[in-house]
Amino acid sequence: WHCSISFDQVICDVICAVVFSVHLFVVPDGAASDADFLGLSLHRSGATIVFFVPSHFKVLLNGNRQFSRVRMIWTAGESFSTTLRFKCRQMMPNSVHLSDYGPSEETVVSTECWDLGRRSFGGSNLPIGRPIYNAMVMSQRQSDTVFIGGSGVGMGYVGLEQKTNKTF
Repeated sequence: WHCSISFDQVICDVICAVVFSVHLFVVPDGAASDADFLGLSLHRSGATIVFFVPSHFKVLLNGNRQFSRVRMIWTAGESFSTTLRFKCRQMMPNSVHLSDYGPSEETVVSTECWDLGRRSFGGSNLPIGRPIYNAMVMSQRQSDTVFIGGSGVGMGYVGLEQKTNKTF
């Protein structure tokens, strides 16, 4: 997988790797834009679960490799286009896809969309999915505004009252 170390999802990935004693491959700086390096590294690692921010995943799929060992693709941080989904289904035919959504300022993950490859999605991106346990999500279609509630929602920024009032 590859994303910035400052990305909140990284904490979950590192903890899971330690707890479950699995191999965690961290892409060296500068290698995230090299499709050949990413493809060869993924192939050699024998990974069955991969996590990518969609823009980095797109780089991987620009190579010409099949990744039949990959069973689960996990993305977050950006929208996942239906074009990318189609290419993903071709190059990783045995996989399911989990796309997480959550505006980092409020919560890490508030909704999940499971794509098992059996249905089509309208529009240019995968939907944000359904709320996770103990979360509420409402959308206002006219303004593309999403309202999130539940125990996972943050309380604000420490010591930044104006920013908290604006964001929360």
